[in-house]
Amino acid sequence: MDRYAARMITPRILWGALLASTGIYLVILQTLELAPGEPDPMMLPALAIAGAFSAITSIAWPAYAQRQAAASATFEIEEVPDPNAQGMFRDQVPTLRRFADPDAVVSKGMALFFTPYILAMALAESVAIYGFVLGFLGFDLVTIIPFWVVAWALMLVRFPRWSDVIAPLEKAHDTSFVPPDHRG
Repeated sequence: MDRYAARMITPRILWGALLASTGIYLVILQTLELAPGEPDPMMLPALAIAGAFSAITSIAWPAYAQRQAAASATFEIEEVPDPNAQGMFRDQVPTLRRFADPDAVVSKGMALFFTPYILAMALAESVAIYGFVLGFLGFDLVTIIPFWVVAWALMLVRFPRWSDVIAPLEKAHDTSFVPPDHRG
C-alpha cells in the first residue's frame, strides 16, 4: 500500500488534531477559576445521556453509512486465475475476483470513508465537550473525567488504516483489492 500512503495523511492529521483538542479542553478547565457554587444536579444525567447517545451514534451510524455507500458504488470486477491454486489445466484453476482498476477503488474508497469518519470523530469529540460543559458548570474532575475516557477510547480505536477504506468495498462486492504492484 506504499503507493497510496499519502492518501492517509489527511485523515491521520485530523485524527491527531481532534484527539489533541479534547486534551486542550481538559487543560482549559484546569486553568479556569470558576465562581464557587453548586452546579445544577440535573445537568449531569442530562449530559451523560447525551454523551451516551453521541458515543453509540459515533459507532453505529458511520459504519452503516459507509457500508451502504460501498454497496451502492460500482466498480469493474475481473476474474483471474488463482496463482496459488494447483491444477493441471488453466481452465480448471480456481479464479479470484479482484477490482480491475485499483486507483479508482482507492479514490472512491477514500471519498466513501472520509465523511463517515469525520462524523464519527466529531461525535466522539462531543462526548468530551459534554464533560467540558459539566466542568465549566462546576462539577469536579472525578465526575467529569469519564467523559474524556469515553471520548479518547472512541477516538483511539479510530486511527485511520487502509483496511477502514478498502474492507467495506471488498465485502460489499465480494472481491479483493490487489494493488498494481502486486498484480501478476
